Amino acid sequence: MASNQPKFRTREASRLYRNRKLAANQEARVDAVDEILKKLPRSLADIETLLNSTPHRASYEVHFTIFCLSSLPDRGLKVRRKLQELTERYLMNTDTEAAQAAWIAGDALGWRWRNLTREDLREVTILERCAVQARYRAGRLGAIHGLQHVLNRCDASTARRLLRLLSHVLRSDSSLRVRDYAHWTLDSGGCWNQEKASLALRTFAHKLRGGKYPPGLLARWKRH
Repeated sequence: MASNQPKFRTREASRLYRNRKLAANQEARVDAVDEILKKLPRSLADIETLLNSTPHRASYEVHFTIFCLSSLPDRGLKVRRKLQELTERYLMNTDTEAAQAAWIAGDALGWRWRNLTREDLREVTILERCAVQARYRAGRLGAIHGLQHVLNRCDASTARRLLRLLSHVLRSDSSLRVRDYAHWTLDSGGCWNQEKASLALRTFAHKLRGGKYPPGLLARWKRH
């Protein structure tokens, strides 16, 4: 092996980095990531290295699996803060939607959001920041997906703030696809179950959404 390859504290992280075939095998990859997470906080540096690295074509599947299994609310404060930092950095800088890793990064911050603690509020703030400031559309799309999940659990005041943010994205984002995703969230909810929201909140979302997109516009999103 080349001497410039990173050093790992866990055997599982080293294998995922060096062995594309193992990383591409879903069962083996899940088992390896699960073992790495069991070794937190000692394995935090390994997780950071894996998320910052793409040594082979299965690297984004590794990223996806880390975010999928990370379960932030179940971690101690030190570990949770570091995972928050790594997830925000990933959303802010990833330039690809490969393996849906950015999508599940947003999911990791929003899916189990409880609106109970300071750390929950910290995670929704990260999503808000990334929905607007992420460098590439992949990160902004992932953050919006996370916000959809938050909308299922937050109070009305927080929901209205998030819906206003999505309205801002709809009207200002440089990517047609991101604008479309914000519009879809306001219109139908996506992973936000609008049917369970109050009538007042649904009406507010639809008012912020504005009119429908012109025919044919949505079909062009893949080019933007």
